[in-house]
Amino acid sequence: MASDNAQYLPSLIQRLEAATLRLENIATTRYGASAAILDTAIAVASRDPGTGSSTKPETLTDDLPKSVIAFGKIIEDDVQAFLKSSESIGGPVEQQSKAVKEAFEAGKAYLLIASRAKRPESMPPELTADLRRHTSTVEEIREANRPSPLYVHLSAVSEGIIALSWVLERRPIDFVKNILGGTQYYGNKILNEYKGKDKSHVEYINAYYKILRSLISYVREYYAFGVVWNDKDGIDVLEALNQVQPNIDDTFYDQATSVNKRTHHGDSTA
Repeated sequence: MASDNAQYLPSLIQRLEAATLRLENIATTRYGASAAILDTAIAVASRDPGTGSSTKPETLTDDLPKSVIAFGKIIEDDVQAFLKSSESIGGPVEQQSKAVKEAFEAGKAYLLIASRAKRPESMPPELTADLRRHTSTVEEIREANRPSPLYVHLSAVSEGIIALSWVLERRPIDFVKNILGGTQYYGNKILNEYKGKDKSHVEYINAYYKILRSLISYVREYYAFGVVWNDKDGIDVLEALNQVQPNIDDTFYDQATSVNKRTHHGDSTA
């Protein structure tokens, strides 16, 4: 079964590289910020300016569009079920599943912003900062646990989380389908190893498959040709961003400006 799924790997690798490049291009196109500046800004964006503690992005709850409500339903049902299934395994598996939930919450915020804003000529890097931060956490947990006997579990989830980059795709259905295929390369190894031995691992990976399949159905229904923006009567994207995630805007600019100044003055500690 693993050999059957190997056919997805070349396509998956190309998709991963393309998604990474698109996220990096968003950071450089408008502001000319380097990847290092963006990474630093993302880390700061999750902290409260006064306390330095992490803050959860605020979301608007009035008059949510059906598409945002439906995405929230995936989180409430499928992602929450996946999170619950990870608890019986524990360790880095449970830790990673929590990052998955945060990444989906960031994806929901992105869709809410798009529903309230006109499509910008070039995407501000703050727009994907929270999404990139949480998807990176999923991958970091995988890389930090290479010796773990649960590494295949962590790999399956890490390969699948890139599906949230569908918001940058013009053919998002095919994109998520390919990601599911790559995820199954690892996930089916879990099924082969634990089927008939430990149902908690089987339930865990099937719960993750359910998320991706629900995402395919969701995209097909609401965004078959990509994310739709509110070009008719929407507000500026940064204004919408500040409404939905008010802590990201100022912290990004403050940190990016500071790093740029140190870079121009040749400060190697930047």
